[in-house]
Amino acid sequence: MYDSVTARCVAWPLFVGVTSGAKMLLCHLDKSCLDLAKMTAENPFVKDVFLAFQVIPRPKEGNNFEVVDKAIEVVKAAAVPYQVAAMETTMRGELNHLLEIVKSAQQACYDAGALEVITNIKIHSKTEAATDTFCTYDRGVTLANHMFVKN
Repeated sequence: MYDSVTARCVAWPLFVGVTSGAKMLLCHLDKSCLDLAKMTAENPFVKDVFLAFQVIPRPKEGNNFEVVDKAIEVVKAAAVPYQVAAMETTMRGELNHLLEIVKSAQQACYDAGALEVITNIKIHSKTEAATDTFCTYDRGVTLANHMFVKN
């Protein structure tokens, strides 16, 4: 069922994916969830998203930060706009491409000797109808966000 107050589907989701540039949330066969999919198709999501992720590796030996540096090297080599901060790395681009970068960064942690890795991911997406957003990247160029603002 779709909860219009919280703007989310409250049935157990079966699949979340991206199709033809529009995000689709497929839930149990509930009419209101199907209505949500229809609304999404009528108001498609913007192709570029912001994705922030954090890797928390547990290395067999050595320093945890050395392993994290290997994940950051993957992001740098990916040729997408990015910003490394103390707790996470933020990138801008097409969602599936960014998720592939995250998977490669996680693999780099294992290749660097991690026994296990916790990966936290945050995604900011918006529809074409969003003319203003709470994301400060759209509110002007600053020293902290210049890499994300299109000229």
